[in-house]
Amino acid sequence: MNATRIGVEQSGGIDSDLFGRRERVLAALLDQRPQVRQDALWEVRARHWVTGVAADIEVWAVLVDDLSDVPTALSFGARVTSATHGRVRFIGLKDGAAMFVAPLLPHAEQLADVLDHEADESGTVVRAFAVALCRPDALDIGDAITSAVSAVAVRALLPNDVASVRAEELGGWLLLRALPRSPALISSTCPAAADLFDGDRVQLETVEAYLDAAGRAPAACERLHVHRTTLYYRLDHLPASVRDALSDGLQRSTLHLAIKLSRLWERDAVVEREGLASA
Repeated sequence: MNATRIGVEQSGGIDSDLFGRRERVLAALLDQRPQVRQDALWEVRARHWVTGVAADIEVWAVLVDDLSDVPTALSFGARVTSATHGRVRFIGLKDGAAMFVAPLLPHAEQLADVLDHEADESGTVVRAFAVALCRPDALDIGDAITSAVSAVAVRALLPNDVASVRAEELGGWLLLRALPRSPALISSTCPAAADLFDGDRVQLETVEAYLDAAGRAPAACERLHVHRTTLYYRLDHLPASVRDALSDGLQRSTLHLAIKLSRLWERDAVVEREGLASA
């Protein structure tokens, strides 16, 4: 596809298949082959299908429940595109996330209400969303897609007040995801986390909520939907290794990171199993 081809198509009015082509080209942004992605990105920019001008493009990754159900996923994607008047365009699914492209939005969080509403209308719930930037000089959108998918996997595990939705601002959280999956690493560096994952899941959820809330009991209780007395009872009856970790600043931070890392590995394993099942 080149400028001459575009000019020929546009000179006689809009090609009858141009709308269908746009959808196919947008979907090709997710292709595994770099050259296919590059050609698609060039055409998207040349036709001003996303930005209207040659400018930054944002890649959005949105995790919602029931994305394994194709009609639900397509309904959600189409509804978001319609609700934003085509400004945010659905391009397909990637590693369990609904993927969109959009022009640069200075305040990414402004799209949150739209996502929540359209997910509800599609019979599902948004669990997390994240955004990565594809700059005007980028020839391939693949890096931005990878960053957005990695960021949303991390973002799904963090409370809203812990991290940004922008991949470039997630910093150390994304470094965690780059670590090789190794239960032995958790056992050797943070025995308390290993004890939690090997034990009662209620205790794990309690400690995770307590750490996410930075030790603020009211916030932890609200997330867990329990009374403060119940929270303190649970914390008092944790394994000794966990109680010791919570009482020491450095160990507490290590425990928090180890829990998040293990959660990332759990989610990655689920995505891999779903991928094998659909292959």
